Amino acid sequence: MFRQGTVFTPRQLCIGLIFLTLILFPIHAQTQGILLHPPIPTAPEGKTISILARCEGITSRVRIMRIYFKAPQQTSYRFVDMQQGADNWVGQIPSRFVTKDGVQYFITALLDDQSILTFPGFNPYNQPQEITVTPAPEPAPQPVQPPIVEPEQLLPTAEEAPALLQPEPEPVTIAAVDSTALLPAPEPAADSSAQFLILSPESHEALLPDDMILAVSFFADSSELDTASLQILLDGNDVTAFASKSPALITYEPRALKKGKHWIRVHASTLKGQSVPPAAVSFEIVAREKEKKISSRIRGHAFSDLRHEQFFMQKQAVGMAGADFSGQYGALEFGGNFFITSLEDKKYQPRNRYAFHLGTRWLGINAGDVYPQMNELILWGRRVRGLSGYVHLGFFNIDGVYGEVNRAVPSVVATTQDVGGQDSSYVVQYGVFRQNLIGIRPSFGSGRRFQLGFTVVKIKDDVGSLKYGLLPKDNVVMGPDITLSFLRNRIRFEAAVAFSLLTNNIYPGSTKKEELEDVFGSVDLPIDPKDIDSWLIINDSTTPLNPLELTSLAYRFQVRVNYFNNLITVGYKSIGPQYISLGNPWLRTDIQGLFFSDRVRLWQNRVYLSFGYEGMADNYSRQDDETVLDLRTLNYALTLYPGNKWPTVNINMRDHYRNNHLRSIYYDTLQVSDGPDFIPDTSYIARDSRERQLFRDFSVQASQNFNLLNLRHQIFLTYILSKNIDQFKATRLPGTLPQEMSNTIAMFSLTTNYRFPLKTTLSLAANQNKISLNQTVSYNSISLGGEYKIMGNRLTCYGEARYTMINNWMNAVKTGMNRAQIRLGANWQLASSHSLIADVNMMRNSGDIISANGKSSYDDILLRLRYDKYF
Repeated sequence: MFRQGTVFTPRQLCIGLIFLTLILFPIHAQTQGILLHPPIPTAPEGKTISILARCEGITSRVRIMRIYFKAPQQTSYRFVDMQQGADNWVGQIPSRFVTKDGVQYFITALLDDQSILTFPGFNPYNQPQEITVTPAPEPAPQPVQPPIVEPEQLLPTAEEAPALLQPEPEPVTIAAVDSTALLPAPEPAADSSAQFLILSPESHEALLPDDMILAVSFFADSSELDTASLQILLDGNDVTAFASKSPALITYEPRALKKGKHWIRVHASTLKGQSVPPAAVSFEIVAREKEKKISSRIRGHAFSDLRHEQFFMQKQAVGMAGADFSGQYGALEFGGNFFITSLEDKKYQPRNRYAFHLGTRWLGINAGDVYPQMNELILWGRRVRGLSGYVHLGFFNIDGVYGEVNRAVPSVVATTQDVGGQDSSYVVQYGVFRQNLIGIRPSFGSGRRFQLGFTVVKIKDDVGSLKYGLLPKDNVVMGPDITLSFLRNRIRFEAAVAFSLLTNNIYPGSTKKEELEDVFGSVDLPIDPKDIDSWLIINDSTTPLNPLELTSLAYRFQVRVNYFNNLITVGYKSIGPQYISLGNPWLRTDIQGLFFSDRVRLWQNRVYLSFGYEGMADNYSRQDDETVLDLRTLNYALTLYPGNKWPTVNINMRDHYRNNHLRSIYYDTLQVSDGPDFIPDTSYIARDSRERQLFRDFSVQASQNFNLLNLRHQIFLTYILSKNIDQFKATRLPGTLPQEMSNTIAMFSLTTNYRFPLKTTLSLAANQNKISLNQTVSYNSISLGGEYKIMGNRLTCYGEARYTMINNWMNAVKTGMNRAQIRLGANWQLASSHSLIADVNMMRNSGDIISANGKSSYDDILLRLRYDKYF
């Protein structure tokens, strides 16, 4: 609501519509549209990573966009679906997967015309984007605490200290304190653009004596924080010397406190001497016998999003809604989420999502869309719609899951009439069987120091779910895994083994025992396949038909050592050529080799040096009579966080080699009969299968905060070079294009914060892609934007103008496409927990590569209205 007496001048209203910057996207060359995304070079450990992407130059709508991600030494990817925003698709890599090992990811977009765009644009599965994760600061040694606690109470050990229950909480605003509260009155601050955020504890939270931990994040320009001015007061006592500090996070663990009410207050100032608004919170320590009475309020978020879009002269209205919530009562934790969209269609796999979980540390159940992780080689993060649960007793545990991996999608059938008038049907497109999964993993040990588990997963197509289907499958996968941890998890050993059996067509049913014995050389089998067909249907389509050959065996192991500021990982993996787990269908098979990485932290975690090596043999089994393809990857990275007045710099380089050791051009013999005498003529077809390539990626990203003309500025510079070098380029056959490609990107962005509530950004990007000797594509973009806050920062008006130029040179013939875009909108904070977003996005596309109903240009438009409620 508007405050009484608020008056808007014409100047304020105009500035409120100044153009807002869109983050510029590096571009990978593709001939039919491109997927644009700003790469994420670094991220802090344990924090959610937000990913933005969008598609340009396409003539079909994006239906699904996904982020696939994993740790560098993991074998398989997980994925999350991205959601469409006002101008971009937005997704998040959850905080629990952002570990010291780092994160690798790539993005895929499925269009209406069934084409797929990816980022990176070439071989994303094997050459993903990599994020360097900066480790969280280790707790500093705790000196003797001041006398504010009972002397007989002891500081909990690192193992006993609880982790934060909410790694990604919503911002908490400390309410005004009444006259009876223990908190002193807040002081005014000169620099209101910087602020603290208390992550833990919550205001008025009730805690057990050993559960207290203070975690404070510093917002915005953390490089300007004068860490020497930091002061933490606990019940009026200065405990600053006992806190652990990093440029982005402050943590403090007091000794067990007395029962009753307490308060904490955090003070600091900037390097300019201006005060930062203090953060304060009150909490209560309760007796251990009151543990069952402890409860925390439910946290949640709900939203609705309505949009109307006109894309390539096709109109569509889309509605979305969703909610998520979490809560705790004593030891019981619960939560859930749902997402629904008008794009839900039975012709595809589900786009709606829902889930609910309820459990304690020892017992729990999940319903809806679950993502079980039992064994990385067998079942690791695939969506299952059904039930999962666990019983974790420490010495013995059991995890289980049951549900639907794929729902039945009907076939497309057409009917025709023959000459006699008889109707006949034929399948235009085969559908998808409903595919059910059941899995169980018993284990011994809690996993903190030791755990031994054994996973069994069965996945089978339901042949009764589809009238017209193609090759229904039956799959059983099983194997053990073990984890050993030493010296407070500084040395960790992990290993997993798996074996699979897959029947590619269960329509014929199980084969006879006699027929199977003939396959094994008249061996007398101890079992009849028909006696175990409820467990696995075995017939001539089963692979491997002879399990003794071990072609479907997979195993991996790794050792991780975290000592002397080094995080070293070394391991080995081997995935057999016939190993198939439908619970992890993205696993690459017929590959084996060694991997190694080291990440060094220097200068109080302000400098990070990384090195990685991976040597793999692809097609090591040579089952297809092709040669072994050697894959070698070297990674180097340098990240600098000097802080204060120095720039932050990130330098990465990766070399990926592919070599199949072929040095000659082969000639295939082809015989054809010509003439009445049918005398065969012999001809030869040249086949150049040589592969010796170097794929080199190099990037430099730098950012710097500075003051100029009494204004605060932030500058970003990025340079990216990707180049594929064909080392047989000079000896390729005439008329054969060398397997080369290069991509060069330069970006500049300048953000300025004015003395009144205005922020503007100017961004430039230049991108040139050489696809082959005769084709070059360039993308250039310029944008100017800004945002202006009014009504006491409750209403943010924003705008953006962007112009993009795409040029394509093919055999010296130039074609092009231009896009002019304007976006206007506002974000209105209706109340402390309500917000409303409305914006319009208008785009004019023109150029000689556009052909739409005989026109050389067309307009796209997107109208959006979104409401969010936090509770």
